[in-house]
Amino acid sequence: MRWAILRELAKGQSLPVVEIAKRLRTAPSAISKHFSVLYHSHIVNNEHGRYRIAPGLLSADRQSLDFGCFLIRLDRLPK
Repeated sequence: MRWAILRELAKGQSLPVVEIAKRLRTAPSAISKHFSVLYHSHIVNNEHGRYRIAPGLLSADRQSLDFGCFLIRLDRLPK
């Protein structure tokens, strides 16, 4: 589920939990739990209830997250 959340956020919009839940067809409470982990891992930021990928992680082509010591290719993640 976290991979799907990251793919949605990589599209460039900051989104609230309810919108992500709607797009992924799951309960907002489940999405909130995943966002908590992503937020505390400094992968996403929360700005007034809207989440986005933390600055500097998303590549210019929006296809990968660069953590310095490893790269996550969003286009190759399980769906």
